[in-house]
Amino acid sequence: MAIFRTTVGASLFGFLALCGCAAVRPHPSPLAQYVRGLRLLRERPAGSGVPAGIRLIRQAAGENFAMAQDRIGLMYRYGLDVPANTARAIRWIHRAAERGAPAAQLQLGNLYRSGRQVPQSWSRAYYWYSIAAKPVLSDVRIQNSAQVHAFAGRLRRQVAHRLSASARARIEHRVARWQPLPSVPYSGWITNVGERAR
Repeated sequence: MAIFRTTVGASLFGFLALCGCAAVRPHPSPLAQYVRGLRLLRERPAGSGVPAGIRLIRQAAGENFAMAQDRIGLMYRYGLDVPANTARAIRWIHRAAERGAPAAQLQLGNLYRSGRQVPQSWSRAYYWYSIAAKPVLSDVRIQNSAQVHAFAGRLRRQVAHRLSASARARIEHRVARWQPLPSVPYSGWITNVGERAR
């Protein structure tokens, strides 16, 4: 009898929701969470809204939204509204890069090239620049992709001479097999590519 009541109750609630008679609050999309989080951070009066905004962006990042993962990484890298934490920054930026976010891929290449916040690694810089230069089918779509791929290719050539031919060949073999992980789809622009990649 209890099973019957539960089934009837669930069915009735579903029917009422379809009719608009019962309030159903769907879970907001990661994009909606991200946008709301950014709005709370930008429009906050004197520091209010920071925890809520960060929480929403983190939730979107936790749901594999590459744009939010890249943003959280930048926040930790530069200490924007959160304490600076290089390890967390690299972790989030890496997640975004693996999902096909070119801005995150360029950022990783720059980090490993400069060696400022991570140990310098020419091979890792070459790898991430090569990934960013590689046109792939990804959930992350950018309108200026040709410009970004060309810019990443120039950076790749700048670090290539630091590696032996055999090291480059090994990296290029890995790059050829690389495929992005699934992300929540989004599209947009990377503005001022040269500026972002420094």
